[in-house]
Amino acid sequence: MLRLNGVTHIDTTVLEEFAAFCKTVTESGRVVVLSGLHMDITEKFEKAGIIEIIGENSVFMAKDYVLESSNIAINTVKERINNKYQERMF
Repeated sequence: MLRLNGVTHIDTTVLEEFAAFCKTVTESGRVVVLSGLHMDITEKFEKAGIIEIIGENSVFMAKDYVLESSNIAINTVKERINNKYQERMF
């Protein structure tokens, strides 16, 4: 999980490299989760194809309270892990 609350600018090179990183991670069966995103950065991630690569359900927008989006992201990931574990048991 990457907490990006303080990110206010990101350039094209970083977007391209991050998209390649996300693709490698997701193709290996792992998950990339982003929290604390602001709308302008999210729009850049969308244009770069990053949101499509990692899935909208792995993006948690910035909230009003400190670490709120990160806590939501952590709880969501824990729930996904528990669901996968329960599926494997049956």
